[in-house]
Amino acid sequence: EPNCGDVATLEKLQTSGAPATVGEASCAQWTFLHTWDDEHNFITSPPSFMSPLSRPPANSTLFTVAMESLTLVRINVYEPIAWIVGKAMIVRRMWAERETEEGTAAAEDTKGALDFRLYSFHVRRQSLAVHCLNSGLLAFLTFVLLGKLMGKGDGAGALRRALSASISAALWAAHPCHAEVIGWPSANPYSLCGLFALLCATVHASSVGEANRSTGHKAAVCFLYACSVLSKSASITLPVALLVVDVYARVVRRKRSDLSVHGPLVMTALALAYVTLSANEEGTKHTSDLINYAGSPFLSRVFKSLITLSLYLRLALWPVDLRVHYVVNEGELTLESAEVLLCVALWSCLAALALSSLFDVSVRGKRPDWLAHASFVLAGYVSLFLPTMGLVQHGMIQKGGDRYAYLTYVPLAVGLAPLWSAGGSDSSSRKASLCLVCLAALVASSQLARTQVCTYCDDDAMFRRSLSIDPYDWRMVDTYAEFLLRTGRDDEWPAYAERGLTVLPRAGVKSMLTKGKSLVWLGRAGEACDSYDLWWEEHEEDRKMPLLMNNVALCMLRTPRNRDRAKELMQDAFDFATEENQQEKIGRNLALLNDWKDGSYTGSLLW
Repeated sequence: EPNCGDVATLEKLQTSGAPATVGEASCAQWTFLHTWDDEHNFITSPPSFMSPLSRPPANSTLFTVAMESLTLVRINVYEPIAWIVGKAMIVRRMWAERETEEGTAAAEDTKGALDFRLYSFHVRRQSLAVHCLNSGLLAFLTFVLLGKLMGKGDGAGALRRALSASISAALWAAHPCHAEVIGWPSANPYSLCGLFALLCATVHASSVGEANRSTGHKAAVCFLYACSVLSKSASITLPVALLVVDVYARVVRRKRSDLSVHGPLVMTALALAYVTLSANEEGTKHTSDLINYAGSPFLSRVFKSLITLSLYLRLALWPVDLRVHYVVNEGELTLESAEVLLCVALWSCLAALALSSLFDVSVRGKRPDWLAHASFVLAGYVSLFLPTMGLVQHGMIQKGGDRYAYLTYVPLAVGLAPLWSAGGSDSSSRKASLCLVCLAALVASSQLARTQVCTYCDDDAMFRRSLSIDPYDWRMVDTYAEFLLRTGRDDEWPAYAERGLTVLPRAGVKSMLTKGKSLVWLGRAGEACDSYDLWWEEHEEDRKMPLLMNNVALCMLRTPRNRDRAKELMQDAFDFATEENQQEKIGRNLALLNDWKDGSYTGSLLW
């Protein structure tokens, strides 16, 4: 348990209003990141059979939990296995432990919820345990692949492969980018996804280079792949990475690797892709985030993908300034951006080198060199990044997230292993140098990871760390202002709300609604209503957006004669609302409006 300082929890901040201080304390003070999806994922959104707020129904069993989880979609994601393992099983065990401690009768009379800090500890502990298991699986996967593709049968070769695989897996396990998967409770599904993905890859690797694969082998690969995607859809392109391994075996290592397993894998992937895209329907809309793609949306997504690939290739080797949110600002995703030009040039060069190397090996029959090996490693890296690098919008638009590197760094770790096991005739000085490099990298990575995981102690620690790196990250500034307002720190939040008005994106309806929220908080409701009305008149395409309709209707009530028109527009907003949260708040506004006779009216603005 690293020493993260005396960072106050949300509950303490709500009562004391005191800012966080740095001192000596243990990580027993960790809690959920309430403002960063955790409150929705673990507290307010889960249904009754896995809620920490109330005891599960008496007739609820693990089987019924599994069946009900198959129909759950939350924040545009479908991950039933993560709901069962990462939430339901933990919550049910905690309720059972509470009943044992208090006695059945006393526990049934208890109205309070579970301890959120203890709940978050169990979630993080599970993530850490699965991460350790994944590290062992990665070592075994690397050992198997080295043996199938490069190894010899002698005992010395096997020992060298085992040592090389262990070194690569240790470097992957200690990489600071993986701190997010362990420290942030909402990233828990990525470790479960990684577990099934590594099991799938290991089963697949066991038959690489063989001319025939059995039906049972194919079924096991497809089943484990499906479990991985149903834990987190980030592994949806895993079959592409497995195909890269088989092509490498055939083209570079001249082995007859059976490709028939990829037929069932493709069919499974298509079915899972349909389910994933259906769940993420809201996340693909242009109104899902404050940032809008300027110019050609397709080109903007390509540019963002290249930036993300370059960013995490750099972070793999130089993991400094890691943060919770990597901001994308307006105007950055065009050819006028220096970062985009450099990334386009970099990946164009890498693609040209890879193609020329593969042409030499496959057509000209030249002996494979390090460039051919590196080309396939990069191909595996890119293939696993395809779902999350930005080609498909799935909600928040950012340069990347450290959790996305969890699977994508696996090909890099496997590809690095031959470096440690190259040749038994190497000089002792070279071996000593490699050992020293490995030891230094492992120590540095462990220390950086230990520091980075403290970013996720609680909301305040997360915001302070992120804003110390980039004080003008518009998303962090705006969310921090909301957090400070919620926790009663009235002397701090206005400064961040004012800063948010200057750094928030200027284009897009969501940006306008978010600025309106800040204006209302700052006591400038008239300016907010003017911005809603102006947008309503100038952007006909957004007149069926429930959030905007709700706010325009509320602003109409400033003039008494507009009451009937406001009521009609509020009713239309309720009819158009598809999300449960929007329906609840707009429905409450409408009910209050229907009952309103005289005096003041209080309704909820939405953003």
